[in-house]
Amino acid sequence: MVHPALIPMERMVDTAEGVLLVSEWFGGELLRAPAQLRDDPDQAFNRFKALPVREIIAALDSVIDVHVRLDDAGWVVGDFYDGCLMYDFRSRTVKVMDFECYQHGSYVNRVGRLPGSTRFMAPEELTAGATVDARTTVFNLARMVQIFLLERHPDHPACEIATAATHHDPSERPASVAGFRQVWREAADVAG
Repeated sequence: MVHPALIPMERMVDTAEGVLLVSEWFGGELLRAPAQLRDDPDQAFNRFKALPVREIIAALDSVIDVHVRLDDAGWVVGDFYDGCLMYDFRSRTVKVMDFECYQHGSYVNRVGRLPGSTRFMAPEELTAGATVDARTTVFNLARMVQIFLLERHPDHPACEIATAATHHDPSERPASVAGFRQVWREAADVAG
């Protein structure tokens, strides 16, 4: 799959430990800040959140768009959090990485707490016997919007759609990532 928010892969190498993927160099900064540094204004996490709203929206929209394409191909998010995002502050370019926990098709959580950051995880990622599907991806993406946009701009029109998309009950969330993208884009456009 080719998308502007994906780092192109150069080659795959078989090793004794498994497959090694070699990607093009991307000069961005990881948007994850360790908990003890989340209030440090020099962290990329906070510098990103301090960008003009339109720039944040453009980057988040690109991440959401990648996930629409993945959802269309049958992939369900796994271990998605700010550590999966890199941002180049000079070129204003975002990249998504670390897809090793994504799964093809919906599945039943057999273990309870799945890998990931609890700041981004849907309830079904923490509950044995729960179904993990596109609505889980919607939850994760809405948490991204809440963390990177709405924490600093709580009156933004996207607040209502992010709240609905992070509902504890998956049946109350948008049923598809494309459906979430549609309401997200409507809210983002309203914000001007």
